[in-house]
Amino acid sequence: MALRSTRIILSVYVALLLSSCSVGTVKPFLKDREFQAENLPVRTLRTLVLTDGTHDQSKIARFIDQSSQLVEEQVGIRLEIIDWKSIDWKTKLPPIKMLKTIANETSSGKDQFDIAIAFTGLTLFGDSVLGVFGGTWLGVIDDTYRRFIIVKLLDPYVLLHELFHAFIFSEAHSMICIMTTGFYPIGKNCLWLGKNNRMEVLRNKDRDFNRKPNVEGGTDFIEEPEDRVPPVVPPKSGCPWPDQRIDKFCAN
Repeated sequence: MALRSTRIILSVYVALLLSSCSVGTVKPFLKDREFQAENLPVRTLRTLVLTDGTHDQSKIARFIDQSSQLVEEQVGIRLEIIDWKSIDWKTKLPPIKMLKTIANETSSGKDQFDIAIAFTGLTLFGDSVLGVFGGTWLGVIDDTYRRFIIVKLLDPYVLLHELFHAFIFSEAHSMICIMTTGFYPIGKNCLWLGKNNRMEVLRNKDRDFNRKPNVEGGTDFIEEPEDRVPPVVPPKSGCPWPDQRIDKFCAN
């Protein structure tokens, strides 16, 4: 009887935890006609995809399509792959150098795309060890143009979190649902924007990705000479990382 009671209580707790995820978010309004009208017209983001071969191209395409649907129903923004590009990191670089590599690799065609998403993978002896002793990053976006994204894990939470940062500049994290920073996978089932975050995304929906946005607390490191970019300081333990030049969604 005691075991049965424990199971029932645990089931109720899990159900409440999952249901509370959407509290204060746009999820209950997705089918509302007025809400849907606010999302119009739909903006299509010309998406350049870079890959180092870690993930199969067909899986990446399906993942982007799935993520695009989740974004479009919330704010009327759609991802459309316009081109694919191979990228060789040479070695596993720190995230800032990886982002600078993307910017350099795509600079000649910067007017032909809106955002660039690079896909790489988790490393057995890097990310796994860091995960045991404090945390590792799964996604990152630059703080200069907010258009260069790196994703390690094919999970919509990671990509949506970083993508919404391309339109939210007033704060780093609202700590509501998808814009929460912290540990994976605790919040990954929450894929919805808070109401205020959504309104900011809608205000910035038509932004020009070749112009630098005014990011609260942001630092321009994409165009800084390499020797002037201070190294990223990792956390003493856990997440989130204290370095504000890039946004990371951490795993632990």
